[in-house]
Amino acid sequence: MDIKDNANEVSPKKEEFSSYDRVYTIPFRDAWKKSVKKRCPYAMQLVKKHITIHTKKTDIKIGCVLNDTVWNRGINHPPRRVKVGVKISGDQATVELFGHEYKSIKAKKAAATGGSMRDKLMARLGPKALQKQAEEEKIEGRKKEESGEKKQKDTDKDIRHEEHVHEGRKEISKEEMKATVHKEPEHTEHEAGEERIGKTKQEVKGK
Repeated sequence: MDIKDNANEVSPKKEEFSSYDRVYTIPFRDAWKKSVKKRCPYAMQLVKKHITIHTKKTDIKIGCVLNDTVWNRGINHPPRRVKVGVKISGDQATVELFGHEYKSIKAKKAAATGGSMRDKLMARLGPKALQKQAEEEKIEGRKKEESGEKKQKDTDKDIRHEEHVHEGRKEISKEEMKATVHKEPEHTEHEAGEERIGKTKQEVKGK
């Protein structure tokens, strides 16, 4: 009975493997060939590159424990290799150090810094800071409204000015048309010459 019970029991290693979809050991020998200040950043690139090649996924999320393990000894000394567990969901693959559950790096940063800016203000200055911030936002909103009204007034003035100028031009053109209509037709030089010739002929006949 004891042998059968032991056979049915699952070893802890198998349980660890079952929590991941895939398990990989990623070597960092190429990272050690880089210059001193580029080793850890290149090691992180190697993790993403290795996972994209083997899982055919483009959206790779690296966990905070894996990130801390790579950067633990500084930028100059990444580990020689790292064993990771991968979980695949749709087009996304989450990578974490083997034996650990995936935790987002952003969530860890937010928890370390104490949450959002609103939470920080509440912790430092209390509700007065939030009240002051709300008042400043209202003042900025009023300023924007006033500037919008000023712009609208300026555009209205320009439109009125243009209409006034256009009406003035129309009045001037009407006056010019009236003046040209009432003007007596001016004689041309040819007609004036003919009149002179006619007068001289009459004078000659009178004599």
